[in-house]
Amino acid sequence: MNRALIAAVALFGLISLTGCGAVRLMGLTLPTGVTRTTGPPGPRSCTGCIPRNPSGPKGATVLAGGGALTDNENDSHVAWGSFLVSRTESTVAIPVPFGGTLTNLKVSVSTAPGTGASWTFTVDKNKSATAVSCSVAGAATSCGDSSLVAVVTGDKLDLRVTPFGTPALATITWSVTITP
Repeated sequence: MNRALIAAVALFGLISLTGCGAVRLMGLTLPTGVTRTTGPPGPRSCTGCIPRNPSGPKGATVLAGGGALTDNENDSHVAWGSFLVSRTESTVAIPVPFGGTLTNLKVSVSTAPGTGASWTFTVDKNKSATAVSCSVAGAATSCGDSSLVAVVTGDKLDLRVTPFGTPALATITWSVTITP
């Protein structure tokens, strides 16, 4: 499976990068091929890989989503696993399938907010702000945060988007990882 396909899959659902050079997608394990992501280059096989147990994936799982920001005066909420933005948090907050540690927020906007304007992005858990947050201001188009937040099976997550100073409207993409 090539990196472009993995990136596309990450935008539309759960994936897990395992230590065996494989990708876990919705419970299926697919070999990634002949390259390593760490260590010396060369062929790699999945011989000796340990199958995942029902309690969840072994490696970090990427949650990703996005959509068009159409309101630069009020908070919006962005779902993971789809391209969906809403002013109503309950319509986009999606439960996580397993618990772990949430971290590595990455956010990108298609258009910089502009002089004196910004967007603040905060991962909400069960309709409450977490420590996982970052801001894009002025001419910037991306931000990230590596704060750690515990989540348990069933916690509902979404990304809260708060505008300051009437930022330019943009399309947003975001991702965060959960490590069991």
